[in-house]
Amino acid sequence: MCFYVPKRQRIKIAENDITCYKIVEVCSNTKTLRSQFLGFFYNFKETYKIKKEFPQYKKVDLITKSKRVIDKGFHSYIEMSYSHRSHFPSNFTKIVECIIPKGSKYHVNEEMNEYVSESIKIIKLL
Repeated sequence: MCFYVPKRQRIKIAENDITCYKIVEVCSNTKTLRSQFLGFFYNFKETYKIKKEFPQYKKVDLITKSKRVIDKGFHSYIEMSYSHRSHFPSNFTKIVECIIPKGSKYHVNEEMNEYVSESIKIIKLL
C-alpha cells in the first residue's frame, strides 16, 4: 500500500502518543489481528516498529511529481468515522484503536485522513 505526501512536507516526531485507527481482521484465536491490505499480523498491546530506516521515499511518475511515495510503514486512519466508510469484506473485519507511540516518526496525509508511521501499538477492539 502506498502513502503519498507532498514533496515539501517534513517528517514529524510524535510529541505524545497519537490515537489512530486501523481496519483489521480478527483471527480465529481472537488474540491475533491481521491487517486488511498487506496481511501483517498484530497482537494487542505490542509495539511494532519497522526494521528499515523510516521514511524511505520512492520516485514518482510524472502524474504525481509534486508528491513523494512511502511504501513501508504502518498505515492508520486519523478519525474513526472515516474508517467506518471503508469496505468491510467479512464479518471478521473490525476497527481497532491504536497509538503511534511518543517519539515515533510519522507523516500525515490529511486529504486521505491517514497517517503512516514507523511504529504502532494496537490498544483495543472497538
